[in-house]
Amino acid sequence: MDPRNDRPLEFIRMDKEGKFHMIKDTLRYLSEIKQSVVVVSIIGRYRSGKSYLMNKLAGKRAGFMLGHAVQSCTKGIWVWPRPHPHDPKRVLLLLDTEGLGDAEKDSESHDIHLFTLTLLLSSVLIYNTMVLNLADHVNTKIHQRDDERGMDFHQYFPTFVVCLRDFTLVLEIDGNTCTPDEYLEHCLSIRKKGKSRSCRDFNDQRECLSLYFQDRKCFAFPMPTSQEEMVQLDKLSDGKLNEEFLKTVEDFQRMIYEKGKVKSSGNLVLNGDCFATMATEYVKAFSSGAIPCIESITQLAVKQANAKAKQDSMDLYNTSMAGAEGQFPTSVKDLMEHHKKAVNDLFFVDQEEFWMEQNYLRSKEESKKCLQNLYDPIQQDVKAGKFKCPGGYAQYRERIDEVILKYNNITNLGPWVSTKRSQHGFHYETPNVIHSQSAVDKGKNMMASTNIHWSCIFCFIIHIFIQKL
Repeated sequence: MDPRNDRPLEFIRMDKEGKFHMIKDTLRYLSEIKQSVVVVSIIGRYRSGKSYLMNKLAGKRAGFMLGHAVQSCTKGIWVWPRPHPHDPKRVLLLLDTEGLGDAEKDSESHDIHLFTLTLLLSSVLIYNTMVLNLADHVNTKIHQRDDERGMDFHQYFPTFVVCLRDFTLVLEIDGNTCTPDEYLEHCLSIRKKGKSRSCRDFNDQRECLSLYFQDRKCFAFPMPTSQEEMVQLDKLSDGKLNEEFLKTVEDFQRMIYEKGKVKSSGNLVLNGDCFATMATEYVKAFSSGAIPCIESITQLAVKQANAKAKQDSMDLYNTSMAGAEGQFPTSVKDLMEHHKKAVNDLFFVDQEEFWMEQNYLRSKEESKKCLQNLYDPIQQDVKAGKFKCPGGYAQYRERIDEVILKYNNITNLGPWVSTKRSQHGFHYETPNVIHSQSAVDKGKNMMASTNIHWSCIFCFIIHIFIQKL
């Protein structure tokens, strides 16, 4: 792994006048990333615990600084490139921002520019505050009337993830319990009656969020630990943290890894080089006082990507043709043979990448199908209630072990399963909730066996289909 993957890198710095500046070394590094990128950004009030969540996504205990001092720790935007835990053909770019509302800066203009820039760079945006009207700060098309602005933002904007920190309320709507997602939708649907400025602002905020971010998700994080220990949150072991908090963090990580989309703009799927180009152009627009236009910047990124692809092709062609130079002077016929070979070599480079990708996807599909086929007989016995008896868990565990063994002995599943086995291994881990086998043996009643049975089923499905696939 590149050592630069092991720490966050300063990416965009803001000076005292509120101007953004790119860090050239980081830009060069990002430009070297050939894989497509999933860009996950977090933005919120400073010292809000957002760096803790980003460190969890990075799979590290520390990295982004947790700001408990008076001054906020992250200045500008920092980026942390990490291998994607579920897809080796992607790279996870984690962006952490300077906290909104920093008292040391011109709060309103800085907050809006920082939010808008982060938004434009993201494929997933994790957020806990609101900006009133983004249409004043972004154009999607080069020629766009004022009354059209904002109507198509949802096509370009990222998945919007709301994190409710230290949430202590009961999640309910009209006295009925609800999920965090239902709670978010309910909050966005509320409208205040009246014509005052505060009423208009309240309603406009919810209208804009509903219109701009049509792919939404919400997580309610309970207090992780006591207020006294919050200052050392990154140093505390999981055993000292609230179990419900840890479960929510796991759900949050799983959603980001599995649902986080590759960053794209229009039909352009961004790799590290395209991402660096678009980030540079957005910063130029903000620095000049212009409203950044997504369409024109995408066109520029496409143009530069095509130019680079052309140059790479010419370099490969010239390298191949250099073999003919040693035979000069030669006949036109021989020279044309060298030319045809060089062109064919270029073509087969593209074809090789295409077929490698197709083979990888087919391998993934066949692996999942194989595992499901192996598990189907057990699933039928589950439905028939064969494990709902004293000792049922031991029987179930034995059957699961047989499935794992058979799966590991299959050798023709291709590169996808080989990659997963080398990264993670493939073995059954007994869930903590059922570590005590004596609970089944001592109880020997239907209720105890049923409870353990369903815990086992749930944990196994999570373990097999989420962690390993």
